[in-house]
Amino acid sequence: MSLEIRSLGLDEQRRRRVESSVVNALSICTAGELAGLKYVLIRDSSSLSSMERKERVRSRGGLVNKKRIVGLYRHATRREPAGLELFIDKIFSSYPGWFFSLEALRTLFLAKVLFHEVGHHLQATRRVKGNPEKVADSFRDDLMKRLGRSRYRWLIWIRWPLRWIARLLRALFLSERGVEGEKSKS
Repeated sequence: MSLEIRSLGLDEQRRRRVESSVVNALSICTAGELAGLKYVLIRDSSSLSSMERKERVRSRGGLVNKKRIVGLYRHATRREPAGLELFIDKIFSSYPGWFFSLEALRTLFLAKVLFHEVGHHLQATRRVKGNPEKVADSFRDDLMKRLGRSRYRWLIWIRWPLRWIARLLRALFLSERGVEGEKSKS
C-alpha cells in the first residue's frame, strides 16, 4: 500500500497504536478504492495552528470550525495530493482511555470515522451524485461490514452486550466530565 501515514502531536505509544489500527482498517480496502489517496494524517486537535483553529470546513450542518470536527477529507489540488485527517483526541474523547487498549475496539471506533472520510474520497473519485454526507455514510457502512466480516467475525457473538456496555461507559464518562452530550461533527 503506497498510502503514507503521518502524525502530529501524538506521543510515541499512542502514535504506534493508532497507526496499527489505521493499517488494520485500511487493509480491507482494495487498491482501486484507495487510488489517488496519498496520506492519512493522524493528529490531536491541540496540534492545530491558530489559523487552522479558525478555519471553517463544510459539514452536515453547514460550516463548522475545524477544531470541532473528528475527521476531514482533503481533495487533491495541483500542489497537494488527496488525503485524510483524523483528530484522535476528538474520536476517542467520549470514552475512557483504558477502553481503547484493546486493538479490536480501537480499530472499530477509529474505522467508523476513517471509512466515512474514505467515503468522501470514493465519492470524489467515482463522481457519485447525491448528498455528500449520506453517500459517505453509505460507503462507510459497506466498509464497516466488510471489516467486521473479515477481521472481527468473532465480535458478532458479543455485539449487543458490547454495544450496551459502550453506551453505558460513554454516558458515565461524559457525566463524570460534565459534558452535556455534545456531539462532534465529521
